[in-house]
Amino acid sequence: MDEPVPAPDLPLAETETDPPAVLPDPAPTSQPSYRVETVTEHVYRVQIMAVSNETVARERAESLRQQFDSPVFVKAQGPLFVVRIGSCATRSEAGALKDKVAAMHSDYREAYVLGVDETRELRIPEVADPIPAAPPRPDPEPELAPAFGWRVLISQFLTNQDAVKERRKIMRQYKREDVDVSFAAPWYKVEVGHFAIDEEAKAQELAEFFKSKGYEALKVRSEVLLPKMGR
Repeated sequence: MDEPVPAPDLPLAETETDPPAVLPDPAPTSQPSYRVETVTEHVYRVQIMAVSNETVARERAESLRQQFDSPVFVKAQGPLFVVRIGSCATRSEAGALKDKVAAMHSDYREAYVLGVDETRELRIPEVADPIPAAPPRPDPEPELAPAFGWRVLISQFLTNQDAVKERRKIMRQYKREDVDVSFAAPWYKVEVGHFAIDEEAKAQELAEFFKSKGYEALKVRSEVLLPKMGR
């Protein structure tokens, strides 16, 4: 689960968990009782960057927290620390936030939207007919770890700007979030997919798909990020 970055003096809360204030009755009454329930909601965040230095990640997160009225998170993911912002109810709302963030700094231009499951606690007044808690979602976001496997090389460019432009195009056109830009001098490479070493056939199938769309797609051995469970 994402770790929120606290404000200097007050804790950063994503959700108000205390009940609204109620004016007391003229006559003394007993205090209402509450039950605490854990609910899980699917929200959208903007992933700003992934770096290997935790201090850099937290400094960037604190800077974002001061400039935006949105929760900011730092999450360890394998050897990297990812910085994310927002808990948006819709992808379009998160997309608008992404555009604002990307306009701030050249380092944020590769920001993208992803969906996560957010768990929080609610204090609910006890009533005669309590409202049932929302059922938990069955597929929480898996924690990823680096491994050796397969990716699909879509194209390569001599400038990062051209590679990033192609990455955004592929993400938008094919509704994929597993598109990255890597650098191996002198090329900036656009790669898609994260396949385990025993999933060569799936990687080849994806390469053939992109070839059918006019790309010179090529299955390549590469470091990938895979769920820890079962790997």
